[in-house]
Amino acid sequence: MSGFSSSASTAAAPEQVWQVLTDWKRGLRWRPGMEAVEVSGEGLGTALRWTSRGSPRTASITGWSPPHQLSLRYTQGPVEADYVWTLETTGSGTRATLTVNTHAQGATRLMLPVFTEMMRRSDEALPAALCAEVAN
Repeated sequence: MSGFSSSASTAAAPEQVWQVLTDWKRGLRWRPGMEAVEVSGEGLGTALRWTSRGSPRTASITGWSPPHQLSLRYTQGPVEADYVWTLETTGSGTRATLTVNTHAQGATRLMLPVFTEMMRRSDEALPAALCAEVAN
């Protein structure tokens, strides 16, 4: 297992941040590379399908605790990544933290650090992008 974590803060309340975080269509504006999204369901167990940089992606919601925590499991080939969003109330608003843990099976485990670094480079700015979108 490998992973990373990143945080950003906003003056908005957790409920406002949650609303933007879980508005999947609005995510097209603040999630780089996301080109289209389909959602089936709401809350725990929801399936997400989208296109990112020309490639199909899938995820499912594995944890749903509004307005404080959202967990998603992304699968691409032999690599799985658990993305956990935590929205923490602070004295001045909300701290949004994204924690990512990656997993792989078989020989792919040898390349897991490389895959994780690629995810970190593309996704570590997501909390800041989310907070900027909340401000819009």
